[in-house]
Amino acid sequence: MLEIKPVSKYEVMLAVYMFNNAFANQTIRYNEELLKLFRSERPQRNAEILERYKNKELTIYGLYEDTIMIGTVILDGDLVRHLAVDAAHQHKGYASELMRYLMLQAKKKGIKTLKVECVGRNTPFYEKHGFKPVSEMEFTRYPHIKMEADLTKPIELEIEEPAAI
Repeated sequence: MLEIKPVSKYEVMLAVYMFNNAFANQTIRYNEELLKLFRSERPQRNAEILERYKNKELTIYGLYEDTIMIGTVILDGDLVRHLAVDAAHQHKGYASELMRYLMLQAKKKGIKTLKVECVGRNTPFYEKHGFKPVSEMEFTRYPHIKMEADLTKPIELEIEEPAAI
């Protein structure tokens, strides 16, 4: 059974590792090795996300198959960040389920416009979910597109809360 829910404080490192390595084609479990990786890979960004999570400045949602996290996404104010699905579970519609769930949660929080900054090749995915390109930006070595979605319109969900798929 699949379920989407906010991650627990014990799963934050796992979620961060997942979106750092979404294409690593490995099932991720919390262990001492994960803790080492969390501290060594992108340590400044990881520490910032962990601190902001502790301060309740952002919400991290996980997609679980039974008890194993297979996807994750962050709602950071009105910004979508780090949508990722484990490589072994991609191309099954799970990212779309995460996005629709996130949009519903944002709408419940009173957010009227949801934003994302994505690599150009990902724009079709976000357009499918109602996002429209707003501007281009230079970010790292890949051009990024700023996009926005109007949450005042109805959001079609294939899942009900609690998010059992």
